[in-house]
Amino acid sequence: MPATIVLGNFQAAKEPIARRSFFLGMGREIKERIELYFRKQKSDKKTETYFEMGDIGTVPVFQGEIEYEGISQGYESTITNKLYGKGLRIDYEFMRTDQQKIVEDLPRLLGVAMNRRLSGDSASWFNNMFSTAYTTRDGLALISAAHTSNQPNGPTQSNRITTAFGPLALSAARITMRKFLTNKGNVMEVLPTLIFAPIDLEDSVDEVIKTQGQVNTANNTINVHKGKWTGIFDIRFSDTNNWCIADKELMKEFQAWQTVDPVKFEQAKDFDGLTAKYRVTDFHGFGSKGWEWILGAEVD
Repeated sequence: MPATIVLGNFQAAKEPIARRSFFLGMGREIKERIELYFRKQKSDKKTETYFEMGDIGTVPVFQGEIEYEGISQGYESTITNKLYGKGLRIDYEFMRTDQQKIVEDLPRLLGVAMNRRLSGDSASWFNNMFSTAYTTRDGLALISAAHTSNQPNGPTQSNRITTAFGPLALSAARITMRKFLTNKGNVMEVLPTLIFAPIDLEDSVDEVIKTQGQVNTANNTINVHKGKWTGIFDIRFSDTNNWCIADKELMKEFQAWQTVDPVKFEQAKDFDGLTAKYRVTDFHGFGSKGWEWILGAEVD
């Protein structure tokens, strides 16, 4: 492990300041954001492989002898871990004569840069849900009109719509998702309670799910959406019109964030070059092992 910078007593005094500065830049909310979108788990491999078990039939009436059914394996999915790293080098002369306390702020910039990496990765599923840049176990985009089953006579299903957000679109999306089937055609009993949308749609979503009466009507009709949904809006969701709904429990079951090594902020010295170095690394991977937790709207 790199040694602590020792460029005289001056740098020894700077070390705890640098560490505090780094974590100030990285922020605390990134941990909560990752845990909201993914189930975190440890990994010690370059690539983790996940196996899906096939569904089984309904328990039949007992006819004098127990009926045994073989288990068939479903799709397998893989999530690859990647190592990320960045560093800053500071000249000793500049550091020793720094009158503006610039040096103390440099680790914060590394913290901000790491926050940007983790935040971008944590929002990748939303920004790429219609693209093969974020696939699920059947090799298709997370949101697709043609999700397949590898079981005999298994259903082909869609979790993609194209309707702009509104109360009727939300009702239709919820009904569609409630009817999702297993890979053998049995009802999954999915229950979506989360709405994910960019901040551009925050007011529209809040109006639909929080008002007492039905939106855009003079009738004294109850708002059927009130109390059913939680809206989640992320500044890092890049599209201004797309939105999706999700089953909270299934999301945590299917979305995996693998950590080989957590964020490390380290300091070292270049003895001959008279420079101090700050370094940050993180070793993680992320992905979705299934698609049944989500239904997305790709809106022009």
